[in-house]
Parts: sequence; structure tokens; C-alpha cells
Amino acid sequence: MWHGLRRHALVGVLTVAGMAAMAPGAWASITPTLTLDQSGGTAAGSTANLGVDLKFAPTGTDSPDAMTLLLPPGLLANASIDGGACLATADLNDSACQVGTGTVTADAYGTIPITTPVTFDLVPPPAAGDLAGLAVNSSGTQIGSTADVKVRPSGDPNGVGITINFVLPNSLYGIPISIAQISSTFDGLRYPTTCPSMPQNFGVAVNSYGDATVHTVNAPLAVTGCSSVSYAPQFSVTATRDSADRQVQLTTQITQKATEAPSRSVSLTFPSAVLAPNLASVKNLCPTLSSSCTPVGSATATSPLYPKPLTGQAYLTGSLTGLSLTLVFPSPFPLTLVGSVDLESNATAIHRTARHPADGPRGDTELRRQRPVPGDVRDAFRDGDRGPDRPER
Repeated sequence: MWHGLRRHALVGVLTVAGMAAMAPGAWASITPTLTLDQSGGTAAGSTANLGVDLKFAPTGTDSPDAMTLLLPPGLLANASIDGGACLATADLNDSACQVGTGTVTADAYGTIPITTPVTFDLVPPPAAGDLAGLAVNSSGTQIGSTADVKVRPSGDPNGVGITINFVLPNSLYGIPISIAQISSTFDGLRYPTTCPSMPQNFGVAVNSYGDATVHTVNAPLAVTGCSSVSYAPQFSVTATRDSADRQVQLTTQITQKATEAPSRSVSLTFPSAVLAPNLASVKNLCPTLSSSCTPVGSATATSPLYPKPLTGQAYLTGSLTGLSLTLVFPSPFPLTLVGSVDLESNATAIHRTARHPADGPRGDTELRRQRPVPGDVRDAFRDGDRGPDRPER
């Protein structure tokens, strides 16, 4: 983009140099609008392209500055393209890591409109804890800084999902520019498997160089055909008794195909004649999660949309009158899942709460208990979660 923008801008510099000195700087502001193009498909659980058109309507020579894209829970991109190599090394001259295309329209000196094609490339995370980075690429030259791609944590008011943070440039080779429009198509996004009566929003929050006020715009994401999404999880369990005592290491595993709907909740009941509660594990009870808590097990999840397994720790939480098992996953997937422990039925149930983990890709989920705790294990991290209107399976 910048090569084309520079060429066009320099052509006009000589003719507008005098005008630039008189260009009004007052009323600096933007008025963003957002439109989605879902002509690529809306089917639940499918993979489809999504068009995103942003117009900023800047006044004077103002230009958008910090911009955040808030993807609704369950709308996911594939971070495993090119075998995960895109998250290790950036190569803007290779299309292997390209995840979208578009155009950027900017005004040089606020008067010379230039529209230039760009691509969006998946690149390594710009900071520790980020899921990935996203570069705006113009013929091998990056525009602006790398956008960070993050997973919103459990408890976020927008639900667990993807957030992309950009800092947009307002100059090119010393020439002031004002970005008026970004039209983009993101390729191969995986759609949610929930169809709420009130569609979830794709959101954009943006301010400008001349006005720090954050403007938020939303557009509903249509999702259809949730009842047609298949659901056939496979379950397995193994128990290995310690050679020195009667305790066991218990491993449960749930496996699903990537095209299936995820589980709303998972409840595991163990035969009391074979696996009885281990009351001694109460010594590891952690009423308030902190770095000093002792794990009582671990959880691992794999997904076709991320190149590495996700590994978290299991903690015995709650109180003596209300025990829970809490699974905690670190960044870049800062997810927390809580399951209730029922000693009377020797069972554990991990339920997703509304707007909990994003309706994620299906894969393998394994929960490994170092020692059975009261009520015992639960597999739970589905590497994803559903919206509030999905019927429980």
C-alpha cells in the first residue's frame, strides 16, 4: 500500500503544499460505521469468509488511531495454517500466512484520496501472552505496527473470544495521511455453533489522533442451522493404581471431530465400588486461587485451529461444604472452568456458564488426576463453549 500511496501522494504534494498550510485542524474527530458482508455463508460450525467494511468519516486532517476488533464468542480463525509456522516466523513475501485481503483508502494532506490493496498476514505474537500477531501487508511492506491477537479471558463482559488491537498510522514518509476506510475480507473463519435469538455482535472500538474519545460500533453476526450441527463425542477413561498404596492416577478423555458442536456441560460419575473419594486430598483445598495453591491434576486440550496442545492445572476449590474442581489454563488461552463435586453420587459436573469459553474448535480433551479427589475427576475443557441459547447435550 505504502508504495502506491507514496507515489500518488508525492504527485499531489507540489500542487497542495500551499493548501496544506491552510488546512483546518479544528473539529478533529471521526464518526465510524461498520458493515458486515456474510455472503460467504452463515451456517453454524462452517468455515466461511467474512467481509468487514469500516468507514471513519474523519473531519479535517484527523485519522483513526487505536482500533480494536471484538469478534463475538465462537467466531474463530485458524492459527495452525502452514503447520503453525506463521506463529514462529514472519514472511510478508509469502502468501502461506495470508488470512485476508482488502483495501485501505487514505487522504494525503486530507485532500488526495488514494485506495490501495493490502493483505492481512498471520505473524508471530508481538508480546508474551498474545495468541498471534496480524500484519497489514502491502506488497511485502508492513503498514504500521503488528496488531496483537488476544483471547478474552473467562469472565470478560464481551464473552471469551478473539480481540485484535491495531495502532493505525497517520503519516507516510513524513506526509500526513487520514485513513477514511478499511474494507477487508477475512478468509476461512470458523462460525459459532450457537444461534441465539438475539445475534451476537461483531464490534469495533476506535479513537482518533485528534480526539481520545472511544467510539464503539457493532454489527450483528447472523448464524443459522445450529440444529443441523452433528454431536457425537467419544469418551475413554483409564485408572492406574499406585504400586505403594491404594491411590490411583485417573485419566479421562473426550474426543470430538472438528465439525461437531461442543459440549455445553460434562458430568462424570465414577463407580463408588471401584473409585471411592480420597478424603486425604482435602489438604490441597484452595478456597481462593493463587500461585501458592497445589494442583491436584492437569488438563490438556488439542484443537485443529491451534498448533500446540493447551495445558492447564486442576485445583480443588470451594469449601468443605461445597467442593469444586477448577481448571485453569494460562495465556494465550486464559480460561477458567469450574465444576461442582458431588460426594454423594461420586460425580463431578463441569458446566459452562453463559458467555464462558468461546465456542471453540473441537478436538481432544484430557483430564489427568494425580490422585482422586473427593467426588473425583472430571474432564471438562471442551476447547470451546457455547452461547447461552444452545440446548444442553
